[in-house]
Amino acid sequence: MITYYHHFRSAPPARVTVQLCRAEACRSMGTETLKEHIEGHTGCRFDSGHAEDTELESVFCLGQCALSPSMMINGELHAKVTPAKFDRLYAAAQAKAGDNAEVTA
Repeated sequence: MITYYHHFRSAPPARVTVQLCRAEACRSMGTETLKEHIEGHTGCRFDSGHAEDTELESVFCLGQCALSPSMMINGELHAKVTPAKFDRLYAAAQAKAGDNAEVTA
């Protein structure tokens, strides 16, 4: 089993992968409250695999400390994320993932 490097996968990632910075600078700017919102909004839990085509992962520093809280959605970096901003970004990522699924099907 591959366990020493979290970017190695034994199965394809979810269609939408959210990586939330949970390091100290982002924590001081509300990332834990944002985490709770994201879990409630998506119905998924951080670091517990993926469900319903969404995967939530904790990361510890995206290098955006002055712009925290920060996150990546499907590899795209976002800063100063609020719950409302997350909702918009997540909806756009879901729509884009749906469009890509139709193209490859």
